[in-house]
Amino acid sequence: MARHLEAGAIVADKYKLIERLGGGGMGDVYRAEHMLAGRLVALKVLRADFADNEDLTRRFFMEAQAVNKIRHPNIVDVIDAGFSREGPYVVMECLEGTSLAQALSRLGDKVRWLTPGEPTEVDV
Repeated sequence: MARHLEAGAIVADKYKLIERLGGGGMGDVYRAEHMLAGRLVALKVLRADFADNEDLTRRFFMEAQAVNKIRHPNIVDVIDAGFSREGPYVVMECLEGTSLAQALSRLGDKVRWLTPGEPTEVDV
């Protein structure tokens, strides 16, 4: 059951939604503002049809914990997480820029997809 929150909605009594940025299999991501600090954030809300599933909710929060354990400049920081009337949520720093879909579209034929098992070099 897909449901999207409206701009202006308040999550956890402290985040005001500005706009929906996108969504995926687990939930929707919104640009939001912390109402007291005035900080722009990205707020991810677990899909309503998953919110009552303890295993999926646990996995949702485990993802946030894993991101914070990595602590890498190329990975967003998770700032806050919790439960609200709107469902379980995770708050991350809000980054401006191009989405992966936009970048891949712009590259067009320059992108070469690897086949499973194909060796590749990875810069770390």
